[in-house]
Amino acid sequence: MALNDTSDGRMAERRHELYADLMDLVQRQLAEYDVGANEATLIATDLADRLASHWGGQNITFPKEYRRKLSRLEAEIYQAHYGHNLAELAQRYDISERGLRKMIARVTKRIRSGNQCGLFDRPDPA
Repeated sequence: MALNDTSDGRMAERRHELYADLMDLVQRQLAEYDVGANEATLIATDLADRLASHWGGQNITFPKEYRRKLSRLEAEIYQAHYGHNLAELAQRYDISERGLRKMIARVTKRIRSGNQCGLFDRPDPA
C-alpha cells in the first residue's frame, strides 16, 4: 500500500509539473505577441483548466517531429517572408514586426535543428 501511495504522489507531482510548464509556455508565447502579463496569466490558467477538465485521465503522446510543431500560420508566414517584407506581413497578419521577427527566428531555429545530423549518424541514402 505504501508503494502505491508514493506512486500516486509522484503522478500528482508530474501532473502539476505539466500544468505549470504549460501555463509558463503559454504566458511566454503570449508575451511575444505583446499580450499583457495579467491577460497572459488569465489565458494560460484558463487553458490549463480546460485541458485538465477535457483531457484529464487520458494518456496523450506528443510527436517530436519538428514539422508537426509548426502551425499552419507559422509555416505560411515563414514561406511568405523573403527578408524585406516584414511591414507587409505585419499588416497582412495583424502581428507586430517584433512578433514576426521572433516567430521567423523560432521557425528557422526549428528547421535548422531538425535538419542537422548527429556526429555519428549515417546520412540517409538518397
